[in-house]
Amino acid sequence: MLSQKEYELLREIQRNERQARAYKKVTVLLMLHSGCRAEEISVYLGISEGTVWNYKKQYEQEGIEKYLEDNYKAYTGKLSKEQEGELEEELERNLYHSSKEVVCWIQERW
Repeated sequence: MLSQKEYELLREIQRNERQARAYKKVTVLLMLHSGCRAEEISVYLGISEGTVWNYKKQYEQEGIEKYLEDNYKAYTGKLSKEQEGELEEELERNLYHSSKEVVCWIQERW
């Protein structure tokens, strides 16, 4: 699956990678190359078997550079910055016992 040059490059990236997502993507390829089964990889890395196969397919279709691009965008929510600030003030002023109570406050307020 991997050439010696690709293997060495991936090992170098793995040793120096600080982002968990990229580390897992590289480790999946290295483990597959070493003969590990997808089931084992999913257990060791805490990802689904489907993700293992998706990573393999993505690598084979796109190559290493595109494979390692991280286009992940975190969900930022639906509140505006002003609303977030007001919510933060509310949480500092009042004690809520559950997230459901906070959700109710948000729904009533906006």
